[in-house]
Amino acid sequence: MAQTDGDKTPRKLRRLYKFRDGEINGKLTADVTGVVWETIVGGHRVECELAKLFPAGLPEPCIGLMATAFGMNTVVGNAIAGKEGTPEELAAKLQDRLEAIEEGDWAEGREGGPRLKYILEAWATDARNRGKNVTEESIATVKAKILSGEWTGAGLLDNAGIRAAYDAAEAQRVVAKAQKSQEAAAAAKPTSSFDV
Repeated sequence: MAQTDGDKTPRKLRRLYKFRDGEINGKLTADVTGVVWETIVGGHRVECELAKLFPAGLPEPCIGLMATAFGMNTVVGNAIAGKEGTPEELAAKLQDRLEAIEEGDWAEGREGGPRLKYILEAWATDARNRGKNVTEESIATVKAKILSGEWTGAGLLDNAGIRAAYDAAEAQRVVAKAQKSQEAAAAAKPTSSFDV
C-alpha cells in the first residue's frame, strides 16, 4: 500500500533532489542541482535541472539555490494535489506544470490566464491562416515580446483571428480531457465512496 499522510490519503508522489555528485535522495542540501518527482505507483519520473531556471547558469551552492529547489518541488508537486489519474496522467500533469514554469508563464497561468505556449500556438495558427510564413524564429520573437512585456497575452487574444484560433484549440483540449476522464471512469471500479 502507498504511504499515507496524517489524514490517511494515499501519497501519489515521491519528492526527491538531485545533487552535483549525481546522487538523488529526499534530503535537501546546498549542493542541489535538480528536483525529481516520482510517482509512487509505476515510478514515472519528471526531472527539473535547476540550471535551466538561472540565465547565468547554476549558482554555487547556497541557501538561495536550496530555496529555489524547495519552491520548485512544492509548486510543481502541487500540480497533482487532490487530482486523480493514472501514474502516467499524473506525471504528465507534473511535466505540464514544469514546462509552464520553464517557459516563464507559470504566474500568468496561476492568475487564470492562458498558458504562453497556447497563445503562441494560436498566434502561429492565425498567421498561417492569413498566409504568413511561420518559423521557429518568428515564434521565438513573439515569445520574447510577450516575456519582455512589449506585448501581452491578453493583447494578442484581443485580436479576433488569434482569439478564434485559441478558442478552437482550447475546445479540442477540453474534448480530449473529457475523453480521458471518461476512459478513466470506465476503467475504474464501479463503486464510489459517494454512493448513498
